Amino acid sequence: MRYISLGLLCASIPLLAQTPAPTTEQKEYFENKIRPLLAQNCFACHTNSQMGGLRLDSRDGLLKGGKSGPAVVAGDSDKSLLITAVRQTTDLKMPKNGHLTDEQIQNLTTWIKDGAAWPADEPSKTAQGEGYVIRPEARKFWSFQPLQKPVAPKVKDAAWAVNDIDRFVLAKLEKEGLKPTAPADRRTLLRRITYDLTGLPPTYDDVKAFESDKSANAYEKVVDRLLASPQYGEMWARHWLDVTRYAEDDYRIAQKNMHRERYKFAYTFRDWVINAVNTDMPYDTFVKAQLAGDLMDEKDRDKMIPALGMNGLGVWQFNDNPPAIERAEEWHDKVDATSKALLGLTVGCARCHDHKYDPIPQKDYYRLASVFASTTFHAYPLVTKQEADAYDAKKKELEEKEKNLKEFQEQLSTLEAQVLFALSEDYMVAAWRVGSEKHATVASIAEKYKLDPEILERWTKFLKKKPTNYSYLAAWQKMVGGGGDLDQAKTLAHDFYQKAVEVDKQHAKIKAENEERMAKLKEANEVFDPMPNGIKRKLIQHQIDLKALDREASYLWRDMFETDLPESQVNMNDMDDKKPGLLKLTDWALERRLNPEFAGHLTRSKADIEAFKKAMPPEYPIASGLQDNKEPADLKVFVRGNPYAFGEDAPRGFLSVLSEGNGNFSKGSGRLELAEDIVKQPVAMRVVANRIWRWHMGTGIVDTPNNFGVAGDRPSNPELLEYLASKFVADGMSWKKLTKAIVMSRTYQLSAAPVEPSITKDGANRYYWRANRRRLEAEGIWDGLLAASGKLELTKVGGPSAEMDTKMNRRGMYGEVSRVFPNDFQTLFDLPIPTLSAEKRYTTNVALQRLFFLNNEFVHKQAAAMAERVRSAGNDEAQVRKAFEIAYQRDPSAEELQMSVELLREPSPAPVKPEVSGPSTALAAKPAPESGGVVASTPAEEAKPASAAPKGPETPLEALCWALLSSNEFLFLN
Repeated sequence: MRYISLGLLCASIPLLAQTPAPTTEQKEYFENKIRPLLAQNCFACHTNSQMGGLRLDSRDGLLKGGKSGPAVVAGDSDKSLLITAVRQTTDLKMPKNGHLTDEQIQNLTTWIKDGAAWPADEPSKTAQGEGYVIRPEARKFWSFQPLQKPVAPKVKDAAWAVNDIDRFVLAKLEKEGLKPTAPADRRTLLRRITYDLTGLPPTYDDVKAFESDKSANAYEKVVDRLLASPQYGEMWARHWLDVTRYAEDDYRIAQKNMHRERYKFAYTFRDWVINAVNTDMPYDTFVKAQLAGDLMDEKDRDKMIPALGMNGLGVWQFNDNPPAIERAEEWHDKVDATSKALLGLTVGCARCHDHKYDPIPQKDYYRLASVFASTTFHAYPLVTKQEADAYDAKKKELEEKEKNLKEFQEQLSTLEAQVLFALSEDYMVAAWRVGSEKHATVASIAEKYKLDPEILERWTKFLKKKPTNYSYLAAWQKMVGGGGDLDQAKTLAHDFYQKAVEVDKQHAKIKAENEERMAKLKEANEVFDPMPNGIKRKLIQHQIDLKALDREASYLWRDMFETDLPESQVNMNDMDDKKPGLLKLTDWALERRLNPEFAGHLTRSKADIEAFKKAMPPEYPIASGLQDNKEPADLKVFVRGNPYAFGEDAPRGFLSVLSEGNGNFSKGSGRLELAEDIVKQPVAMRVVANRIWRWHMGTGIVDTPNNFGVAGDRPSNPELLEYLASKFVADGMSWKKLTKAIVMSRTYQLSAAPVEPSITKDGANRYYWRANRRRLEAEGIWDGLLAASGKLELTKVGGPSAEMDTKMNRRGMYGEVSRVFPNDFQTLFDLPIPTLSAEKRYTTNVALQRLFFLNNEFVHKQAAAMAERVRSAGNDEAQVRKAFEIAYQRDPSAEELQMSVELLREPSPAPVKPEVSGPSTALAAKPAPESGGVVASTPAEEAKPASAAPKGPETPLEALCWALLSSNEFLFLN
């Protein structure tokens, strides 16, 4: 067979004198169907490298062609060599080492018949090398300006303010004609500060102690106690993990386990953040560690390594796309997350063109991308070198044993397949008998003709497959459908077998030739990207000109000897459950055919491997991070974001608008220089001060925390933000000091009660005249339920994550965080999907949330455990009081006490049904005093339960506890 590069078949044809401009529909078709197809399958060889003299990244390139003719004849797909190549019906076969799907081939055909419209590229000035000038007025944008130290303004009600934060807030309120509401009562304030700083509810005893403490610094003592609590770091680390898109897996097509590539030790980054927050690590050190912990001072380096998980934990690309595309996606993820999280700028918007709003040229995007392009993934052992080396040696030995076993099994499987292949005609005729002879079954025919019933069963199914992947069985199926006789069956069986033999011979020949070529090129060209979990992404793979069977022959061989192909065309790597091909024997199907010697060797090998695994030391933890390449790599600008079309050079460097001089980096990848430049920026200090304010107050002064650019919000109180940022810097970039200043302000201690005219003038509370009422976040709900049941485990900080199910008694932040299959509870209560930096959590209010409290086993389990805690309190009245103390940290009102006691004295528990009110009807939704929202909201009133609802509360006391835990007062924070 001849294998000719598509580029060698190209000669020239006259270009159309006037090509009409593509219509909107043609543009959309091209961008959605054609450009991605060409980029993923053709650009690696046919852009700058111009293999065969052919470029496929422009219409002119396609029409001009290469050395032997046009790749495309606009309007005539039959004369277009591009279509001939991808159909693979002649010696010309493209793409190399692969096949397009029928749908992709049809899309190309339709596009060419429609004139091969190609929208004109409009690259940015940067891509053309014409330069980009940042206008002086753009540099004067408010967030880019040097930090000021504003003097606290004078206010009319000087007695109201207790610190400068209050003075800035009150000055704005007075200017806007607003008045602050009254202070919160002590119980409300203690619940608020305890949740804000630790994510946990206070106890009833905590509330009583605070209410009875009449000292002037009673509140400050509470704040200091909570800031010193280990739970403070857990709560505030979770805020930061949202910003840095923390997750413990990525999607991987080739991963058989639900396509989840898990990162077993991802928690080491989470635990580092917890510790950094608890120890009040200065923010500049905090930032440097996450970007370049491995490059910091040697005395601190080991402690900072886990911080590299910010970018070491992905998002990584395992989608079997060309390496150039996957790498570009990974660099984009890092540029986007880093710039949003630390600078509050959407640099990622400059990937394909100059930023439309901010003074960020496309070149600046690729200068930052060059920083990350100069790094690779690295797993840093978190044990001594001796421990790591000892484990690695054992692991290598185990892998060798497993490799030898696999090769032995493959050899046996191949031998058995060849034996069965030689019997193909017998099995095909037998399969015809099963379908044609009266009362014939697979078992009866197999026994009569001395065939294997399992293999015969496979043949009967194989011969009925629709001709989706290949047409070799078309004649057989036509014969069977027409009621053909035995002689016809034998003839067609023989014909098919001869074709299959030829395909098998071709496959063996091509495999041997390819292996020979790979062996010659291996040393010089075998280059890999290291990826998490020891995975290697092969690079330069498109430069090796390997041969392949044509499409139909390839599918037939795979279907018979490798993998059972589905009748519908799919990506083979995307198949969750790959069944063995027609003649491939695995596991017991193979082992039962082995002679005693082979079977004994197989058994001994498996036993040896299992014993070796048990004797191995435990796997040591690692930190997922980045490390610099030996030589840094400066990218070129990707025209229109296309990783195969290059513009001017983009050397490693910082954003031009924030730089003095050229801003270039010269030390390795530039990660440490990048971190140092970031923490010098006034905008970076404004961003973190705004985040800390928002995490306390419910909204940000700039309420687009990830966007301090032109398209983002303007600060509702610029002077206040400037004061917070400058104070943060002056106090050594201490999170705890700024936190204490905020929570000690009278502004923070206000109630959530509305007052006029403020509610009319500022309903969104952008000027902070009252507290914002907030629903607890997902972790707060989880923790609150476990705290009420008495099951919450708080003795350990950090450690591996666990699935959030009824068995998990740790805090919600220790639940697994998945990008692939987010936990239902986390998703239901609005944990952001961690594929992007999350600037805030959005609070939804949907029926499924009420159904969770109505039906979920976890809720009822905690209600039952809470009932056990309450039962020992004494009589019915004492039990009710205890239940309210646990759930709400307050005493019940007289009405609540009366209704609850009546409920406990019900003769039997009322079943939980959607059509009638459940036992919580006695506690109807009713506004509580300032310290509460509602006493209890009956879930049955709000949503119907699932069709198969679990058993409800078994006793009136459980029903009471369940109602309290399902109420708005439990779920909301004033």
